[in-house]
Amino acid sequence: GGAASSAELRRWAGDSRNAQSAALALFYLARNEGRASKSEKSRQLFSEFLAQYPSHFLANEARAELSASQIGVNQAQAALETAKEGAGFRNSFVRAQAEAALGEFKQAADSFLQAAGAPELEMAALENAAVCALLSGASEGENPAMRRLTARPDFQTIVERIRFLEAMRQASSRSATSADLLQKIAESNSSYAQRAGLALAELADLQLNSDEARATLRRISSDDPATKERTDYLAIFVADDGDRESEAEIIKLAENFMNTYPSSRFEPQVRMKWGEILYRRGDYLNARVQFNALAERFPDSPLAEKAIFLSGQAMARSLNPSEMEEAIEVFEQVVKSGGPLALKARLAQASLLNALKRP
Repeated sequence: GGAASSAELRRWAGDSRNAQSAALALFYLARNEGRASKSEKSRQLFSEFLAQYPSHFLANEARAELSASQIGVNQAQAALETAKEGAGFRNSFVRAQAEAALGEFKQAADSFLQAAGAPELEMAALENAAVCALLSGASEGENPAMRRLTARPDFQTIVERIRFLEAMRQASSRSATSADLLQKIAESNSSYAQRAGLALAELADLQLNSDEARATLRRISSDDPATKERTDYLAIFVADDGDRESEAEIIKLAENFMNTYPSSRFEPQVRMKWGEILYRRGDYLNARVQFNALAERFPDSPLAEKAIFLSGQAMARSLNPSEMEEAIEVFEQVVKSGGPLALKARLAQASLLNALKRP
């Protein structure tokens, strides 16, 4: 038949004549209660199981489940003690979570590194280990989890996120190195480049923190033309909530900005954002207009290569064979530049050649 009901498990758990069945029933009853959101009852039953069967083959799993449940109700110290008695990757992971909750970041980083030995936990464990190491004050060079993540191309987005979070953490504590970190991200092809640029502008001129950004932008006096320009620039980025309504608002703000400040030093960033929003909305033709304007007007900008690449992607999306052919040539420019997007451009070319049935 199917899975045993909680009533059957309770009956079997109380059967003193068959200790093996009773132990299994008690373990699965505890797990069932946890999954039915009866977490207090689940913790009680796992504790009973461990008291009665401390050497059972499911004891380590029970400790990991109990520890995770204790973390869920802010019992970090109890969770740490539970996990410390257990063995295996899952107990290392929950032990690390408890250590992090208690502010013991160096120990948490070490425990997460141990947990990364399990393939199913590796990505989350390495990310957490890297973040905890940074929180403990370790530099990126002293961070073995970060080294492992950086060596894996498939974990690149995690590396970008951690670097951005670390830069923002330093910025919030007004660290002297935060501006350099944000500048480096803003000028890279990181998916956090735009947000880093925004944070850099806030840090340098407005001394904002991210929670106050919208409210502060609304309060900023517009008497000073330079401040007004920067405020209008920041408003474009702060408006992005990821929904259709905010996208329409950004397009309007970007258009107004370029009309008001035709020679603004923020033009590359504004055109990139404008193009990205149009691309996101499926308006590939107008997205190309912005990307091409950026690449032609600012060939030395760190954003120029990305603009050419995205222009190619917009053309490739048109499904018009002649535009797809042209996109192949555009991607070739990116390949020949030898920049960070060269490999992506080569792959995009191969995909188009395949779609057009060309060798």
